[in-house]
Amino acid sequence: MGQALADHPVVLTTILAVLGAYSYFYQRRLSRTGLLAVLAIFACVMIALNGPLWLPLLMPIVYILTAMGIAVLLQKWFTVFPRNPLARTVGITILCLALATVSVYHLQRYFIVWPNTTATKITFDQNN
Repeated sequence: MGQALADHPVVLTTILAVLGAYSYFYQRRLSRTGLLAVLAIFACVMIALNGPLWLPLLMPIVYILTAMGIAVLLQKWFTVFPRNPLARTVGITILCLALATVSVYHLQRYFIVWPNTTATKITFDQNN
């Protein structure tokens, strides 16, 4: 149960990325959407051919899609509540808290968990 609760920031990132991809689907006539699609296909092919070595190539695409998902979420929120300052403040506060939680989660996983993993220690052992 504890592990399932720890993965909520990953779920939020995935939902925002899917929302961003949904938005880009409706903007497919733009040249940046075509370029993003070509980069995503290239990254997926490279990952399929070479394995995890090319996985960081996919991260900028995920971050771009997540940022677009955040923009769409804010746009929809401000469309529903155009003049209500309380609702606008609550929406922005909840989104900022969610993004702060996701950021702390990812930073903790990268700077604390990853260097202390046994496989990482074996790979980067200085005594080889």
